[in-house]
Amino acid sequence: MAGDWIKMRPSLLTSPKVNGIARILEDSLDVGCALTTGFRGPMSEIVTRNVMRNVTVASLLVIWGAANEHTDDGVFRNADLSDLDDMVGIPGFGSAMAAVGWAKFDPESSSVSLPNFSEYNTCGRDRAKEKNAERQRRFRENHNAKSNVTHNVTNNDREEERREEKRTTQGLRLNLPHRVEAELPAEKRASRFALGQLPDDWAAFCRSERPDLDPDETFHRFADYWRARPGKDGRKLDWAATWRNWCRNERYPPSRVDDPASTRRLMDAIASDPRFQDVPS
Repeated sequence: MAGDWIKMRPSLLTSPKVNGIARILEDSLDVGCALTTGFRGPMSEIVTRNVMRNVTVASLLVIWGAANEHTDDGVFRNADLSDLDDMVGIPGFGSAMAAVGWAKFDPESSSVSLPNFSEYNTCGRDRAKEKNAERQRRFRENHNAKSNVTHNVTNNDREEERREEKRTTQGLRLNLPHRVEAELPAEKRASRFALGQLPDDWAAFCRSERPDLDPDETFHRFADYWRARPGKDGRKLDWAATWRNWCRNERYPPSRVDDPASTRRLMDAIASDPRFQDVPS
């Protein structure tokens, strides 16, 4: 695959095998002719060993890059050592690699192998698989991380919404102008009139506040009236207070000629009421 990388050791330039290849190349007349224009001698006469080591390293990178790109296992099939020479443009380079153990020609299979090549490099297809697997791994990690963040944020938002709804509901209940009866405490809830007989304290109040009234008769009128009231009109929070107001506002019925008992009660009430007593001068 074009543009892929291959591994190279930083200490490759000082490798004894690189130095061995450089020594072989610098003594070759063919190399001198190939790398110069018109020189007819060995490279050792015009350049130093260090120059040839750099030429060797550059040529090795070309060979290894070709193997990484075009082979699955570092084996050039249907090839011989001269094909390595053609790749780098240096005659005898393949033989020099074979001399130091970095190349091996097999005449039976017509192939050139690079020993231990797979230890340091992988073929293009394997490398592509590794890259795809690595990309997928990073994608899954990023996706999981984002999912966790989104999940936490969503949960926090929902929890905040629930708290806000609770606060709003409580505020609405507090601001209602009229509380419904179901929300009122049981002891303050209005009820219908349910007494069957006149309580003693009610009778005492009636006799004290309105001596002109008969407590029992007044109670019967009171009970009949409120039991007949429909719906919420027949409900009161405090029936004792309602009774006291009833007694205060109750009109004494007009006396009838045929009812001497009524007349007698009226006269007795007037006679016993201090408000009707003579005031001494």
